Amino acid sequence: RETTSAIHFAMVSALAGECFSHLVERKPEIFVTPEYPTVKDVLENRIELVQFVKNAGLLHDLGKLGKSNLINLHFRRITDLEFERIKFHVILGHDIACEIPKAAPFKDIILGHHKYYDGTMGYPADCLFNDSPYKTYIDLITICDCVDTSTDYRGRNYARRKTFDDIF
Repeated sequence: RETTSAIHFAMVSALAGECFSHLVERKPEIFVTPEYPTVKDVLENRIELVQFVKNAGLLHDLGKLGKSNLINLHFRRITDLEFERIKFHVILGHDIACEIPKAAPFKDIILGHHKYYDGTMGYPADCLFNDSPYKTYIDLITICDCVDTSTDYRGRNYARRKTFDDIF
């Protein structure tokens, strides 16, 4: 739909895959899920899990399919009303994923990728993911989304680019 969005999805996917590959070697226990209930399962299936994480990066903003691309094409800061419209993309994406069997495994990640790791801030306000078996995956996509968004100076005309030092 939009070149800048496609690049963003690809960047989040690539960042998440790289981060996962490094983290799984050092802390495989944080990636245990009902599908992979032991560290041994995680390590034996790390290639499949890397693909899962990359796919999560590609799908994290699925709900933006229902948003006007005019917001992303502005050459000014977005208004409060526009920001409220953008925040709805996580709910819409979650709902779309629930209807598509191949996307359904990503529904928690799609819904939770704008929530702070401790649940205190972010959106949607009424969703808590601290007990989700995919909490680490949600946090990984959130971090990769933030890094790409913060350092992007071509596709986000309504924000100022930050350096890696700024975001760290």
